[in-house]
Amino acid sequence: MVLGNDFGCLDNPDPRSPGFLQCLAKGFEDPPTWKIKETLRKAGLPGNRCFFTNAFLGLRTATKTTGVSPGAKELEFRAMCREFLAYQLEVQKPTLIVCLGHEPRKFIAPTLLNEGHVWTRDISFTNLDRMCDPIVRGAFSIGQENMSPLMVTVAHPSFAWSTHAQSPRSFEGKSGQTAEFALLTAAWKLAN
Repeated sequence: MVLGNDFGCLDNPDPRSPGFLQCLAKGFEDPPTWKIKETLRKAGLPGNRCFFTNAFLGLRTATKTTGVSPGAKELEFRAMCREFLAYQLEVQKPTLIVCLGHEPRKFIAPTLLNEGHVWTRDISFTNLDRMCDPIVRGAFSIGQENMSPLMVTVAHPSFAWSTHAQSPRSFEGKSGQTAEFALLTAAWKLAN
C-alpha cells in the first residue's frame, strides 16, 4: 500500500503543482505524486502490485497542494478518514505500507503503532532515522484477524526529485535518494 496525504487541490494552474483539473486535462500523465512510480521502479518494487491511496479523502479548495491537509483540523472528518483507511487495510491486507512524506506517517501511526511512538511526532527525516528503525512493524486487528504490515516513510515525490537529492536521509551507509531506494528495496524484501 502506498499512502499519500490527500488528493491535492481542485484547481491550480501552476505547472509545478497542478490541480486535479489540470491533471485531468492532461490525462493524468505526469502529476507530481506519480513520480513515485519511478521511485518504486528504481527500488525494484512492482508498481502493479501496489495499491495507491491517501490518508485524507477529497480535494482541497485552495491552490496549495502540499503540507498539512485542511481536513486534518476537523476531528469528525479525521475520524471518518481513519475509518475509511481501516476498511482499506482490512480489504487490502498490505504487507508493506509506504508513507509518502511525514503527513501520512503521522496519520497512520496512531492506528498501527503504540501510543507515543516516534512516528506520531512532527520530526525531520534526520531525527526519524536517528530515533527509530526506518522499517517499522505495525499491528492492527479487525475482528479475529491480526495484521502486522511493515511500514516505511519516504520523501513525498513532489519534493523528492528537487529537494532530497542531497537529503540528510541515510540508510545502510547510503544517503539522499539512494538511501530511500535502498530502504524501499529492503522493506519490500522483508515484507515478501
